[in-house]
Amino acid sequence: LPCHRFHLSSGINAEYGGKKKGKKGEGGELSVKDKYTKTLQEMDSLKQELETRTELARRNDARANDLKQKVVDCEKVVAEEQEEKLDISADMIRQYKTMQSTMALRIHLLESNLSHLRVTSHVARLRQR
Repeated sequence: LPCHRFHLSSGINAEYGGKKKGKKGEGGELSVKDKYTKTLQEMDSLKQELETRTELARRNDARANDLKQKVVDCEKVVAEEQEEKLDISADMIRQYKTMQSTMALRIHLLESNLSHLRVTSHVARLRQR
């Protein structure tokens, strides 16, 4: 069975003619020291990338939390305005009903007064005859 060896950063199989970098030891392979150095460089690069992505994720989480809070605040404002609208509507209905009752009472009193004046007028005409 052939022993497969891969170049660490490119993933190209060295046994099948892939590019090799750095000093060559026996058989055209990278030396252990070069492999170790290359691995450390790749680890540093990956750590930097992880730090960058972690910071980006932190910022995105913070932004998402800010937006969620804005949504909650907006929903609260909408709910308060709807409640205020309902309160105003209920107050206007109450005022309308009060005015309606007052007008009905006034109409009744005016009709009673008119009826009384008609009777009085009729009696006065009868006495004048």
